[in-house]
Amino acid sequence: MIMNKLKVSIIQYAPNYADVDANLKRHIEIIRERADEADLVVFPELSLTGYFLRDLTHRMMLSSGELVKKINDGLKKKKLPDVILGFVEEGESHNPYNSLIYLEHAAKGYKVKYIHRKCFLPTYGMFEDARFFAPGRNLGVFETRFGKIGMLLCEDAWHPMSFYVEALKGAEIIVVCSASPARGVGGLKPHNLEHWDKLNSLAAATWATYIVYASRTGVEDSVVFSGGSGIFNPAGDKVAKLQEVAVPKEKYEALNYEIKKSEIRRARETTPLLRDENLALFSEEINHLKLNYYGKNK
Repeated sequence: MIMNKLKVSIIQYAPNYADVDANLKRHIEIIRERADEADLVVFPELSLTGYFLRDLTHRMMLSSGELVKKINDGLKKKKLPDVILGFVEEGESHNPYNSLIYLEHAAKGYKVKYIHRKCFLPTYGMFEDARFFAPGRNLGVFETRFGKIGMLLCEDAWHPMSFYVEALKGAEIIVVCSASPARGVGGLKPHNLEHWDKLNSLAAATWATYIVYASRTGVEDSVVFSGGSGIFNPAGDKVAKLQEVAVPKEKYEALNYEIKKSEIRRARETTPLLRDENLALFSEEINHLKLNYYGKNK
């Protein structure tokens, strides 16, 4: 049965760099602490490892099966929330993926519901993702007891088609997890956080979905991560948020919020943009681009 309300808890914290065991222990402790308050606990991008792994990337890999076993060995409580966390997944041919895993809790413990692999790997500025990770190949939406959920990883969300595709696949909640370094000054907050707020707000309002944005904090390799996690309702309002830029490494913040499915229905009735989409039109235009655009612009 689909639940009409979902209590989500976003965890904003700084992982211990390249220490899977220590971070896994922290995840288990946090999940246990949030068990009575949340139906779903969401951690940031690469929450098990830290971000700038570079040549350590392969050493951080875990298969999804290994990860589930480790978590189930550490958590024996009967009632536990579902969990989304970020890790370096060991995929086919031992390729490393920057992945989000959705773990569904059942009577016999956690099981894998879905894995999203980061599709867009940034290679500009300080970013080197494509040097060390293989790219994901799909933007999946999956059924949960809370309805259909989609997941995106950081740079995925900076490409508007990612939200578009997941909305058309039926996502009512899109979870965006990031490890976004604070950069750019001039306003009340780092420029990248201003952009994140605009991007998430526009996507939420356009497709009448909830956006759950989980962003890490702390310092790594002299880079300060921006935090600023939050919930965007289907009207595009940032209805709850956590502090920006700095949280002590040994602590964490939790943002608790109750998502109401009735808000999605109301927003889609008021502004039915999703209903009025013309996928055939855009498909034809994309095919035209594929056939003509690149050749004409060489």
